[in-house]
Amino acid sequence: MTDFAPTPLHGAAYSVAIETVGGTNVIGGCSTPEFYNELMGKLRALDLWAQTQPPDVRKAYRYGIDKVSADLKARLDIFENSRKVRAALASIPRPSDG
Repeated sequence: MTDFAPTPLHGAAYSVAIETVGGTNVIGGCSTPEFYNELMGKLRALDLWAQTQPPDVRKAYRYGIDKVSADLKARLDIFENSRKVRAALASIPRPSDG
């Protein structure tokens, strides 16, 4: 498996998908289900547009959209896990300071 997109067209479509949601900082800040849904709406709109393009472009955009969608979900999962850990820290038994 490679770290690069299958073709330059796929890489370009991935870049456009990143731009569509507002950039990598926005992806990194995907911290609530509401924000995730808002950003996914932007990707759905991009996907609708991509469906009007030639097959090779559609495939490239499908790749880019799927990658950004996975990136957003991963960031949301990190934030949700962090919230759960903070909640558990508030109630976990700890040794006394003796």
